[in-house]
Formats: sequence, C-alpha cells, structure tokens
Amino acid sequence: MAQTVFVPKESDPVETRVGASPDSVKKLAGLGFAVIVEKGAGHASRITDEAFSGAGAKIGSAADAKTAD
Repeated sequence: MAQTVFVPKESDPVETRVGASPDSVKKLAGLGFAVIVEKGAGHASRITDEAFSGAGAKIGSAADAKTAD
C-alpha cells in the first residue's frame, strides 16, 4: 500500500503559499506516493485543483488528513 501525503489549504487568510506544486505532486506520485490535496489549497497561489489532479493528486477535504501517513 502506498504512503499518503496530504497537502492542506492554508488556514491563515493572508498566506498565499501552498505546501506543494503540481510539479512536486507529479514527482511524489511518480515515486509511488498517493497525494491528496485539500480542495482550494492552491487558490491563493493561483494553482487550480485541476492542475493538481492533472499532476496525479486526488482532490479531497480536510477530513482526508487523518488518512495520510
């Protein structure tokens, strides 16, 4: 079973960074990791959910954090 990495949406409203990019998601997925990105995590960085899913991530909710390793 693959290890799961969860990328949360930033809770600070003035923070524009996100913990992963589509490129890093693609690399992690290529290494065999399952990647879940919280819906809207890249919004402040102008990275769409579609960009993350296109790179191999599943788009999830904050509740998915408890499934990550």
